[in-house]
Amino acid sequence: MPPTVRFTSKINIPSVNQNNGVLETSKFGLFSKWNPETTMEKILIAVKQEMIVNRKNAQPQDGDMY
Repeated sequence: MPPTVRFTSKINIPSVNQNNGVLETSKFGLFSKWNPETTMEKILIAVKQEMIVNRKNAQPQDGDMY
């Protein structure tokens, strides 16, 4: 089972639940093909890549929290 990843600051990317900041396993590619040997580094790199791909999405104001 993959770890739970939760943002405390609001972010607008498709795989993050906008109500609670949790990275949704069904929408995050790395979690859909989960392997227990996946490192936290790989998870963070995948999140960064998703942020880059969706960089044109309007983002919440600084300081907005879940």
